[in-house]
Amino acid sequence: MKHIVLFINTLSSGGAEHQLVQLADGLVKRGYKVTIATFGDADDHYSYDSAIQRQRIAPKKANVIKMFSIWCYFLTLKADCVIAFGQRESRYMLEGLSLRPFHKIRCIAGDRNTTYGFPSHTEQILMKHLYKKADFIVPNSQAQLKHIVLSSPGYQNKTVCITNYTNLSSFNVTPLPNGSTTRIGVFARYAHQKNCLLFVEAINTLKQQSKFPFIVEWFGNIRIKGSTNPYYLQVKEKVEEYDLCNEFILHDHVKDVAGCMPLFDAICLPSLYEGFSNSISEAICCGKPCIVSDVADNSVMVHHQENGFLFNPSQLDSIVKAFNDFLCLSVEERNRMSKASRKIAESLFDYERFVSSYVNLIEA
Repeated sequence: MKHIVLFINTLSSGGAEHQLVQLADGLVKRGYKVTIATFGDADDHYSYDSAIQRQRIAPKKANVIKMFSIWCYFLTLKADCVIAFGQRESRYMLEGLSLRPFHKIRCIAGDRNTTYGFPSHTEQILMKHLYKKADFIVPNSQAQLKHIVLSSPGYQNKTVCITNYTNLSSFNVTPLPNGSTTRIGVFARYAHQKNCLLFVEAINTLKQQSKFPFIVEWFGNIRIKGSTNPYYLQVKEKVEEYDLCNEFILHDHVKDVAGCMPLFDAICLPSLYEGFSNSISEAICCGKPCIVSDVADNSVMVHHQENGFLFNPSQLDSIVKAFNDFLCLSVEERNRMSKASRKIAESLFDYERFVSSYVNLIEA
């Protein structure tokens, strides 16, 4: 029985964390021994198969001690394969495994980023040095795969895109609300990446222009490590500045996204950059029309004017137009988009294919 270690910062709420847990469950069902190893201190948000071993590296310790402990963990680890979920995690894994003088462990470096602008310091180290030590590099979007291969053509043969999996059976298609007021949901962190501040400005402009009533409700992380998220406070201040409290409602994140999505006529994601968005994948599984930024792989799941609208996230007018276009749709047109979303989801998501993609790399 091969021992597989899945390595990530925490199991708090988030797309990468959710994907890792689903992969862990699938590997256990395939007969592998699985350990989930984390180095962050946040509480677990996701549950997992009872057969999975749980390892916390240096809990509640200072960062210097954590780094030393991570290196020691990989230096002494007895396993057949490690799969890291994220650039930082891949860096720590590859640094630690490079210290091993003898037994080689297969290492799969997950790159769940989409490079936007200048690469981070961590990405530069990975691209120039550490990815050379990985057996495979696994981005979760075609956009990031292209970036890696264009930046370093030598990595082409060991770079494999494995897009996120979404469980179709967990998301039911329900009739759109089609009330007198259009309700649009956003499920995303309060963070610069998600383009919150420009989005608030766009909603303010839309309020002045649109003759159709609407409400936007954003569900995100109001708190970080026990304290109020400072970026959330910026968003809240801007909503109050524009007097949008009735049109733009801010919520804390919710665990039951599937139970919440039926409340909305459409789902929006205005991010400046993404990998393969869990928020959008879950929305189309629910049969929701989507209004999203035209970045990374969003257009794989949202086909313009077929099951939603795409916009340029850096241009206020583009965001406003996409919303206006949706608000003007008839009930019949919205329902056609709903059916199209579910059809696209059914063509994209297959759990066995998702797990098998990783098994193929483990056994290669």
